[in-house]
Amino acid sequence: MVKKSIDAKVRPLSNTSLEKASLLGAARLYVSKDSLISLTGNLDNGKLCIVERLETEEPLRREAALWVLPDKNLSPNVVMMTRAFQDATGFKIGDQVRISLASDTATPVIEEVVVQEAGDPGQDDGSEAYHPPGWEFSISISLDRAEFIFPGMVLEGVTINKLRRSFKVLSVNSQKENLGKFVLSNSNVRLLAPGDSEDTGAAALATEPAGDLVVSQVPGLARQVKVINAFLKGFGRPFWVKDERESSAFVIHGGHGTGKTFIMQRIADTNWGKVHWIKPSDKLVTIKDTFKQAQTQQPSIVLIDALEELISKDRQNREAVVEAIAEELDALSATAKAQNALSRVVVIASCLDYMTDVPPKLQKRSRFRENIALPIPRATERLEILNFFDPPIRPEDKESSLSSLAQKTHAYNGDDLANLVLNAKKILGNRLDDAGVDPENAEPQYLTRDDMEQALRITRPTAMHDINLKPPTIHWQDVGGQENLKKVLTRMIKNTKNTNPASRHVLRHPPKGLLLYGPPGCSKTLSAQAMATESSFNFFAVKGAELLNMYVGESERAVLYVGPPDQAAREAVFNVHLKGLALASDVDVQTLATKADGYSGAEIKAICNEAGLAVLDRYDEDETGTEKLEIQMADLVAALERTPRNITREMIETYEEWSRQFKKT
Repeated sequence: MVKKSIDAKVRPLSNTSLEKASLLGAARLYVSKDSLISLTGNLDNGKLCIVERLETEEPLRREAALWVLPDKNLSPNVVMMTRAFQDATGFKIGDQVRISLASDTATPVIEEVVVQEAGDPGQDDGSEAYHPPGWEFSISISLDRAEFIFPGMVLEGVTINKLRRSFKVLSVNSQKENLGKFVLSNSNVRLLAPGDSEDTGAAALATEPAGDLVVSQVPGLARQVKVINAFLKGFGRPFWVKDERESSAFVIHGGHGTGKTFIMQRIADTNWGKVHWIKPSDKLVTIKDTFKQAQTQQPSIVLIDALEELISKDRQNREAVVEAIAEELDALSATAKAQNALSRVVVIASCLDYMTDVPPKLQKRSRFRENIALPIPRATERLEILNFFDPPIRPEDKESSLSSLAQKTHAYNGDDLANLVLNAKKILGNRLDDAGVDPENAEPQYLTRDDMEQALRITRPTAMHDINLKPPTIHWQDVGGQENLKKVLTRMIKNTKNTNPASRHVLRHPPKGLLLYGPPGCSKTLSAQAMATESSFNFFAVKGAELLNMYVGESERAVLYVGPPDQAAREAVFNVHLKGLALASDVDVQTLATKADGYSGAEIKAICNEAGLAVLDRYDEDETGTEKLEIQMADLVAALERTPRNITREMIETYEEWSRQFKKT
């Protein structure tokens, strides 16, 4: 039968080899096998216990690690303590003590341990050196060797080269009677200066103002940051209505270099609460301890970078890790439901792809349901990112240079743009080194257009790392004839790259696709290569079969015939594609719909686009300055007359006949 406690008398270690100079095992209480079984029900070592001194006016209570002594002759009424533990805690040989298990038998990982130099420093303490020694790292190595740390422990012989010191542990996780496990990657060492008290340091930390939980200064991701901030607003206030929020967790996902870690660091920099990072290499017990510390140190932020690596399918205990995270998130959700407000514990994770990397078990409402994808930035967003990096360009040329660069960096993400700016700076530095410029006396140096062009050539976007890209070197003069084709391609690229807001009043969605068909050898591929060269676009040659998927899926189970639009539907289609555009007063949608009898919705959209293109051409060619940038009825009618009907009566009859086989008999 398992006992709640046992009473024993303190005795010194019979085996002096258990007294380690490294203090490994200093926190152990050695008992007999029978005593360990009576307390724990098994022979597992290392469980956290509480030892209290009895029959004394001065109460003494400390935490320790329970351990079995291999000696068969040890009495069940005896507990053996190390000399280091006795000196640190005040227990003495002959004391009558009571030992009981802690409510949680797992020793917690140390968040912070406070130490101070013990004894008088030697004559050469290194403090007068040009670079004073940093003792924290050496202390952390000694603490890591000891593993289990308790207040009062003295680390002797801590060295930095010829310097040698001793340090005393003042507190573990701000407590004086506890036991903690030191982990190099998680545990912080705070070294107090001689004469300083721990309360002074704690008071200084307590006076630091808490920041607002708002993400800012993230260029090129305004919409995504708005969604994240909307999620973060729910912390620190009661729910407006019952069960307004269910989860304290959020996932940021996107490709490499899109800004996931950057945003997470911005969240950490808010100074809203204690930040806890969970790394892919963390063990299961470390993950649980991190969540436990976050709960006890509210407000706190738990950041899980690269969730897909933390729960990789190659990890042996993957399911256990997933289950542990699920339990912790469920606990936060239950607390929120009970107190009608989210716990002051924010959990943010990142991964490459939400649907692929986040297991269904973690996609539930109380867990990682809320998420946002970080896309590849567009031209305007790339310009915002480039301005954020602030490359050293002459002020008078900066706006035009960065705008041009933003237009040329298609498929570049934020990290690619950072590499681009860095490469340009390296090119500038190499150029100045080769020129023999003295950096001490030189005037301010700026990037030239040639520096940026060289950097652009050597900086490939992440999205193309797995693509064998061969930039074309074909120019228009290499293509004989085909003047009309050149004009159409040039106009399409011009309208695609045009960032003038006024153009969107007549053409909202410029056409970006063009099918060139004809006999072999008629300059189709050559023209596309020339267009890519002239416009600084990338060129990909893809076989038609590679664009097709041989699998239909299950779409054939629900087949619905969709015929050409009728009069009312055509009016609706015209209204959709003309809405928001600059229209002359003579535009009559009803008349247009009547004239467009037999046209498909896609053809009506093409008519609207064709009319907008005609207006832009007329506006560009006008030398008098009197032409208005608006679509007239004549433009739409002319576009309609130029657009052939691709749907014939024979085609409709064929589709109707084919659709009858799916009707129920």
